[in-house]
Amino acid sequence: MMPLPFRCAAVLVAGLLVGAPAAQGDIRLLTTDASRTSSCGGADLSFAGPFFNASQRALASPSNFGPSGTVTRTVRIATTPRLDGASLAAADVVVLTRTDAPALDVAERMALNDFVLAGGGLVVLADDAAHRCRDLVGCVPGGAVTAAATVVDASSPLTNGPFGSLAVGSAVGHGGGIGFASVGVEGQPVLAVGSSAFAATFALGAGRIAAFADEELFMDRTSPGCVSLAWSVTSRTLILNTIAWAAPTVGFAYDPAVARLAVHGTACSNGAATAPAFAVLGQPLAQERLRFVVEDGAPQHFAVIGLAAGPGQFPFGGCTVWLDGTLVQSWFLLLDPVGGARPGAAGVEVVVPALPYSAVLFGQAVVFDEAAAGGVTATAAASFRL
Repeated sequence: MMPLPFRCAAVLVAGLLVGAPAAQGDIRLLTTDASRTSSCGGADLSFAGPFFNASQRALASPSNFGPSGTVTRTVRIATTPRLDGASLAAADVVVLTRTDAPALDVAERMALNDFVLAGGGLVVLADDAAHRCRDLVGCVPGGAVTAAATVVDASSPLTNGPFGSLAVGSAVGHGGGIGFASVGVEGQPVLAVGSSAFAATFALGAGRIAAFADEELFMDRTSPGCVSLAWSVTSRTLILNTIAWAAPTVGFAYDPAVARLAVHGTACSNGAATAPAFAVLGQPLAQERLRFVVEDGAPQHFAVIGLAAGPGQFPFGGCTVWLDGTLVQSWFLLLDPVGGARPGAAGVEVVVPALPYSAVLFGQAVVFDEAAAGGVTATAAASFRL
């Protein structure tokens, strides 16, 4: 029997069954495991870990979630070392904390993007939440913030939900994070520190995203030098309302076989050079934004991104280009290390053209790299369905 890509052995954490089989109607919450999160004092910082015990207890309480609870659906947590079609197919909501060991690669981010487009929920609790949301919904990260946040939208489902309400101006303590200089055209600020949004909600396709610029807001354990306690009654209201809002309706089932964003072929390192990666992220609808991202290429080298109307295969410098001859558009970019991102990264944002018909478009990047035997490396191709 092939091993499952996520852990299914039931583990009791703070009264919440982590990895227990989900029943019909349960809210299936998926989070990355200890292998993908930072650690502090020897304990991992995943949402299923010991730093989030209070959040776990609140979600596990039958008076909150369960047949006789405020929300009549039980929350079940599963963990996974990798976000892919198989793990996401068993999820309703994904909760990410400090996922940086290593960071999500482009294939994982495309899979997560597609999951949300299909109707899944995403909750980001991390200092760098604004960076995480940049490619998906067009956030712009701001500067570091340490002062207490305040509620700026009392009508938000996060501050006015089944588990209570918070008035405009209510103070929300936290452990510090990176604010949002902008939440983009789709975002709605919920908490703010001065002029910087600190938490926001977004719509993406049929799904929902909630992002908080700090994980310590939802932690009830401290460790000197890396985690400061910020859990409060306000934290409880926010996490319960957030999960209730982010969860799709009963019967949701993500099917990766009909993905709107997909990867084709394999990357080509062509010898000594590292193989670069390419992703299409965002909202594949007319007049909406998409971001084409290249990562793991040779820094300070040029890349060409091509967009074509169909797939095809032809050799180029020892690699395979997976685009046909109907080139729609191309971009010439300089790869450069970017703060908080993988090295050799660059991206371009485009507005999806209005077409009189449905279509599948294919993109790929070729990086000019003298370390490669044929002088170039190439990414796998990625497609998006309009």
